[in-house]
Amino acid sequence: MIEQGIHVSARDELFGRGDGGLTLTLLLSELKDAAKKERQQAFATFLNDLDSFEKYGMEIRHSFSLDEAGVHVSYTLRLSCLMSLNSTINKAEYYINGTDHSDWDVKVFEAEYRECLRNYEIDIQNELKKSSSGK
Repeated sequence: MIEQGIHVSARDELFGRGDGGLTLTLLLSELKDAAKKERQQAFATFLNDLDSFEKYGMEIRHSFSLDEAGVHVSYTLRLSCLMSLNSTINKAEYYINGTDHSDWDVKVFEAEYRECLRNYEIDIQNELKKSSSGK
C-alpha cells in the first residue's frame, strides 16, 4: 500500500501484561480515490490478508476517527501472547533437541521458563489448544 502512495501510520498497543498488538491507521480518502485503481487493489489485498489472519486466529479490531486531515480507519492486530515467549520457546527447542546439557543448565532453564509464564500470566494449556485447533 505504501508503494501506491497510501500513508500508513503504525503504533504498538499494550492491552495488558504480556499482551499487545499493532495498530495500522489509514486515511480513508486515499483508499477510495477512484483515479488510483492501484491503491484500491492494494487496499483490497490488505483486507484479504487481514481476513486470512483472522482465519488463523488473530483477533483484529477496526475503528474510525476524524481529525483535520479527514476520516481515518484503524486496524488493530492483536498479537498472541505466545509471541512474547519467543526467546523462551527457542531455548526450549534447544534443550529438547540437544543432548549435551548439564543438569544445572536444565534446572536453570526450567526456573526461567516457570518465571516467564508467571510474568506474562499465560494459560499455556489454553494457548496450545488454540494453536493446535487453528483458532
